[in-house]
Amino acid sequence: MLTARDCTEGRNRYGARARTRAGALLRFRDSIFSLLSMGAEPAHWLTAISREGQMASYPIRQTLHLVMSVTFPAFDIFSIRARHRIEAGNEAVETARLDQTFQALRTVARAQALIDGALRIAQETPNQLKAAQDAERLTRERYRYGLANVTDVADAQRVLAQAEIDTLLLA
Repeated sequence: MLTARDCTEGRNRYGARARTRAGALLRFRDSIFSLLSMGAEPAHWLTAISREGQMASYPIRQTLHLVMSVTFPAFDIFSIRARHRIEAGNEAVETARLDQTFQALRTVARAQALIDGALRIAQETPNQLKAAQDAERLTRERYRYGLANVTDVADAQRVLAQAEIDTLLLA
């Protein structure tokens, strides 16, 4: 094994060229030491002179570490819960709006059905008036020949009066 004295003699023997190489190796060693913050930790260094007379330092053993850091803001749980409650409230508001919209649509549909029914009734009113007039005339004829009683005639006249009122209301 080479000693430090041998390295010193080699440095003197090869002069500037050896010093330049040594400087480069020292910079390499310093860069390895700068990796300590990233988790590289050299244990031992071997300094030797090659056959060409150049001095070199080599790491014998290197321990690598992998460090992982996870940050979890502990007090954000309160803001997360508050946001959750806010979103739950927003969801309830939107659900209420949806129900209100459906209720309005049902009301509109109900009103449209009433209007359609009223229009059909209005279209049938002239036919009902004509039918009531014919029924009242036939009931009076049947009463004249003794085939109907007074109650039937009164009922036919009531239906005719109602049909006339409906026709006048729609006019």
